[in-house]
Order: sequence, then C-alpha cells, then structure tokens
Amino acid sequence: HPEAVFTWTSAPAFALTGIQLTEGANQLTLRMFDRDGVAVGNPVTHTITKTGNAAPVIVLTASPASFNVALGQNLLLDAAGSTDPENAGPLDFAWSISPATGVTSQDSSPTARTWLFSRPGIYTITLVATDANGNATTVTRKAAVYSSADFDSFIGPGLNPQLTATGTE
Repeated sequence: HPEAVFTWTSAPAFALTGIQLTEGANQLTLRMFDRDGVAVGNPVTHTITKTGNAAPVIVLTASPASFNVALGQNLLLDAAGSTDPENAGPLDFAWSISPATGVTSQDSSPTARTWLFSRPGIYTITLVATDANGNATTVTRKAAVYSSADFDSFIGPGLNPQLTATGTE
C-alpha cells in the first residue's frame, strides 16, 4: 500500500492510516528498515478483521499530471486502476464538471474522460465510483485552464512582457 501513512502517536505507539481493507481477515506485515535501507529486526504481522463492505478505491491518473491545461489542450483523466476491495462486480463511474460551460467531454470509456476547454478558469471535476453493493467513493480534482498568451512559466529571468507586476516594492 504505497498510500499508507505511518505516524508516531507517542514513544511506544503508532498509527497506520490509508490502508484499504477487504471484508474479513486482512493480514498486514510490517517490515522495519534503518536510514540506510537495511532491515532491522523481524517482520511483525497483525491480522485485522473488517466487518461490512468496503467502499471502492479510486485511482485517478491525469495527463497532464499537473492538471494545468492550456486552452485547446486535452485533459485526460483515467480511473481504470480503481478497484472494489471485495471484487463484488464492476464499478459504475459518474463524472461531472463545474462550471459546465467552456468545456466539452469525450467519453473514451466508462473509466476515462477527455476534457477540452475553450474558456480559461478553474474547473472542478468530480468522479463517483459505486460498487455492486451500492457503496460509493468520491474524488474531486481542480483543473487550472489558461490562455497561452496569459501564461508565464516563471522559468526566465523576468516577468513575461505581456504581464504587468503591480503592488510590488
């Protein structure tokens, strides 16, 4: 689970969050390493029993990954890596975007959308994945859409001559 987060809560205690568990027994093995990557001690195994159905796990990839998109450039979002921990059946995906003006959508597949923007601004994209048991997970991402004429990468030695700096001392 690369999305797991380990946090010390006190000297002898810790918390492990961000792990998706399936219904029933889940075996977790913790391996400790020193700062040089050398294993320390023996692995510690814990069994955690989860009751109830788990919600889907959404894995969303984007191209461009920055969610910064020029006018006329496509933003591809793909949730094909999403899963239902219980494998109860295929997931249903519902996509939405706000504002809905200034953008068109192509449905590449149920798990993927291609968005094309004709108006600059901040767009909120929402994906809801629902499993066969009716459990749902929602992810929201913001896309920043800009006009190439108004964009400055801030890589050069100064501000783009088309832009004006104000309120600086």
